Amino acid sequence: MTIGGLTAMSPVSFAEGPKDMNAQFDADLSSLAAFGILRSGGAGDEACGNWIGQRLEKAGFKIGEQAFSVPWFKAEQAVLSVGEATLPVWPQAVVTQTGPNGLVAPLGIYSTDDDRSRLADVIAVVDLPYARHSSLKQPNILNRIRAAEEAGAKAILLVTNGPTGDPLMLNAHAETPAAQVPICILGPSVAGPVFEAAARGDSARLMVRGQSGHRLARNIFGWRDGTGPVLVVSTPRSGWFTCIGERGPGIVSFLQLADSLPRLAGGRPVLMVATSGHEYENLGAAEFLSAKAPDPQGVELWLHLGAGFAARNWHEAAGTLAPLDSPDPQRFLLASEGLVPVLQQAFSKLSGLRAPYELDNTAAGEVGTIVRHGYNRVFGLLGAHRFHHSPNDDLRMTNGHFIAPVVAAIQNSLKELLP
Repeated sequence: MTIGGLTAMSPVSFAEGPKDMNAQFDADLSSLAAFGILRSGGAGDEACGNWIGQRLEKAGFKIGEQAFSVPWFKAEQAVLSVGEATLPVWPQAVVTQTGPNGLVAPLGIYSTDDDRSRLADVIAVVDLPYARHSSLKQPNILNRIRAAEEAGAKAILLVTNGPTGDPLMLNAHAETPAAQVPICILGPSVAGPVFEAAARGDSARLMVRGQSGHRLARNIFGWRDGTGPVLVVSTPRSGWFTCIGERGPGIVSFLQLADSLPRLAGGRPVLMVATSGHEYENLGAAEFLSAKAPDPQGVELWLHLGAGFAARNWHEAAGTLAPLDSPDPQRFLLASEGLVPVLQQAFSKLSGLRAPYELDNTAAGEVGTIVRHGYNRVFGLLGAHRFHHSPNDDLRMTNGHFIAPVVAAIQNSLKELLP
């Protein structure tokens, strides 16, 4: 099969694990995939939130929600016309449209600083360095956007060079666009004709138009009464596409823990929250921390289940991707200083997670936001697998066999950390 322009072998068979747990995880992943696109406040995100709420309620939690506003855009036309070719582009949030007639200008390549002097009045084709790109905030992206706009570019095409050849959508602040000109993502697997046309000095027409506005997204949380300080468990549930490798491990682990935490918590109150707004630089998590989270002094421990910590690994060779029957080791375990020895022991057999990093105020993502709000007993898992933020992040990217050992390590950690 072909994935993102790369040829891949058929998926390999899974090794045996705890069959009942693996089967439940696989069933939950299939349910998640059925919701479709998980963009904040959209139909898939709302259906996912309702499902999580129902599962929490079934596990004995009292359910609450918190609404907040997010931008949205539904493309009616998003293409770049170059000569005889018409190529798909992905409008980058917060979207600036071109108008009904599009935008026509010469193409100009922006690969090095020397190219800046040639970007006035062009559609700047920003050739990003190879990486698993995820956010407009990354300096190697944001600095190029600002430089292109300051040089007078009429529009910006970000070529998100990465392992798959896919276009990679980028997290962004919800308040304002990163530039006052249209910004679009161009998949590297289709970018060849654009670079060729730019080298000739040809012009192109960029067309970005559609419906846009703001809508409500919801954080869903569940509460179980108890005595003493609170155990908090959080996970983001929204994302740019179906996000099965990105969101799946966190969501299905969250659901499994909802069933086992009352036993592990030792009579403590338990708060579980599934946040929306992730793709807008963790907006939902920030809203929850500002208005709904318990006081840090009343929290015993906060566990955060972030992105992609049990997603499939792939062999990369000669332009091909071949699936492996193992999780991607590009994953991280972050923990407050006093928690590290216990976590080292519990995760000792899991590649990428066996060496926890000590958390501080500079940590990225939701887990960093939690720490900066004053919580001092925190641990979180996160990763960026090869199809992170790709439209092809689907059910091939994870399974119960990958997730079950991580959940077992989390449960073993909680037994030690919650005496």
